[in-house]
Amino acid sequence: MKAIIKLSGMLWIGILFFSCSKDDGNTVFPDPVQEKPGAQLPILEEIVPLIGQMDTEVTITGNNFGTDLNKVKVRFNNREAMVQTVTDTRITSVVPQKAKTGLVKIHIGEVELTGPEFEYQFTPVVSTLCGSLAGDVIGAIGEARFDEPSCIATDKFGNIIVADTDNHKIKKITPDGVVSTLAGTKKGLLDGNTSIAQFDSPIGVAVDSLGNVYVADHGNHRIRKITPFGVVITLAGSTAGYTDGRGLEAQFNFPWGIALDGEGNLYVSDLRNNRIRQVNPEGVVTTIAGGELGFENGPGESARFNFPMGLVVDENNSIYVTDFRNNKIRKISGLGNVSTFAGSTVGHADGAGIDARFSGPSDITLGPQGNFYVTDSGNHKVRKISQDGLVTTLVGAEQGYEDGIGTGALFNSPTGIEFLDQEILIIADANNNRIRKVSQE
Repeated sequence: MKAIIKLSGMLWIGILFFSCSKDDGNTVFPDPVQEKPGAQLPILEEIVPLIGQMDTEVTITGNNFGTDLNKVKVRFNNREAMVQTVTDTRITSVVPQKAKTGLVKIHIGEVELTGPEFEYQFTPVVSTLCGSLAGDVIGAIGEARFDEPSCIATDKFGNIIVADTDNHKIKKITPDGVVSTLAGTKKGLLDGNTSIAQFDSPIGVAVDSLGNVYVADHGNHRIRKITPFGVVITLAGSTAGYTDGRGLEAQFNFPWGIALDGEGNLYVSDLRNNRIRQVNPEGVVTTIAGGELGFENGPGESARFNFPMGLVVDENNSIYVTDFRNNKIRKISGLGNVSTFAGSTVGHADGAGIDARFSGPSDITLGPQGNFYVTDSGNHKVRKISQDGLVTTLVGAEQGYEDGIGTGALFNSPTGIEFLDQEILIIADANNNRIRKVSQE
């Protein structure tokens, strides 16, 4: 690869003697660069590798680098790196922390060489935000307990909303580390003030821009709403069944996941009806896709799912669904056509599209640069899917509990997943009864 070479001053190729008439009689010459006459300019040939995490050792090859370590600087995306060794033909350097993706630049004396772009991969670090043994304890974050927390959402104030499923409550974790009960008391069905409201195994949660919290009340077959004024109401649903309609006329059969689009419409994965339903702001329920249990791509209600669970809506109003028992990630286009985005048979394999394998994917969220993140519950991992369908493993290995880096961390059937901000991913680690955090370095 050719390098771009800059000199801070004029290149002194030769000296042309001439006279410049000045009143003071002095002759003016341009300032020469600090190079010996006839010195060979540095040449960049190759940088290897061009992708990696912090502390990745990078080798830069070329000619005329010199041997003075003090005269060489390397920058990744304008972030200075440690230079380890320098010879006339080879420089070794270490990628600095949080460099992010950008050009590699090498400074040798006054000469700057610009190389290709280095793709920076953040190092995912897993830690426990709160939770321990199964229980129902609120208060300081270090003392809080949950019982199979399933799904999570975040609001614009940095609060984390948790569906504490087996405690039949919706809980809130504030940015300053206090866990409280947002709504719910005991298993049951009761609308009203949050201090008396009852849920039955709530799972899916979503928050709109006004602070309303929407809940897929799994055991009650309803979609509930918690207003910012502390009141719980039923938005749609009644007894178990399948019926489109308004409010209590509609029926769901164990709704699981819930997501919002930019216009205030809710999308619900109706687990045992194997359908994706829409609930508009007035509470009118319609079917978007799905029908009888099975697997089939195609338009709308001709498509087939097998226990659809998590879902997320992108900026084009395409819906991505974790098809739990089909071990696939499905896509519903804005026109209602269902296709397979990633996954094939049950198992674990990274790869592109249908070459990848999942084992019971349960939830999905959309992250930076348009990448998707999936809790692969049966594999006890969190997987990343690029916009073009390339699946990789972000964190997790076998079943267990362990904080750590990347695949050194352990989960036990992680379910819910959501971004707190652009660099922090929150996981509901259901069978560990914990809320885990995946941060970048």
